[in-house]
Amino acid sequence: HGFIKINPYMQSGTFVLSDVSTQDQAQNHIQYSKYYNPEYYGEYAAKLPDALAQKQFQVINAGQMDTTPPVLTGMEISAAEVEAPGTVEITMTATDDFSGVTEASVYFYSSELGKGKSCWLEASYWDGKTGKYVPYEDGKLHGTMRFTAFDPTATYQVESLNVWDNAENSVYYSVD
Repeated sequence: HGFIKINPYMQSGTFVLSDVSTQDQAQNHIQYSKYYNPEYYGEYAAKLPDALAQKQFQVINAGQMDTTPPVLTGMEISAAEVEAPGTVEITMTATDDFSGVTEASVYFYSSELGKGKSCWLEASYWDGKTGKYVPYEDGKLHGTMRFTAFDPTATYQVESLNVWDNAENSVYYSVD
C-alpha cells in the first residue's frame, strides 16, 4: 500500500488518479496511465483501467499555500561503476521558496538494454529509535539504486528526474 501526505501547505482541490507504476525485484517495471499513448509511453506501459481512473479525493485548505515548485541545484552519483549485486548512492540538492524540498526521483536509461531503472530520494529518513522521520543533517536528498545479481552489464544515463516540495508541487527535468 502507499500513502499521500496531506500537509498544511497543499493547495485545495480535487485529486484524480492518473498514473500507477509497479516494479519487481529484477527492476522490470510497468506504468499504467489514464492518458496512455503507446507512441509516447512505449512497451513498458498500459492504459489505466477505467475503474481506477475514476478514483479521486478532495483537499480543503484555508491556510497558507505553496504553489511554486522546487528547483534542482545539483546531483552526485557515488560511483561511475558498480559490480552486481551492489548499490550506487545518489545525492541531490534542491531549493524551495516556502514549504521545503521533500523527495525526488531519477530515472536512468540504458540504450543497450532498452529499459531503465528508477531511484527514489528522500530529504529525511525513518529513525526507528524515535519513531519519527528525521531530516538528513546535510539538507540534501539521498537515495540508493540497487543492482541485483540478475541485472546485465550495461551503461545507464540520466534520462529524467522529478523533485517535489512538501506541498506536492513538482518540477520535471528531462534530457529531451
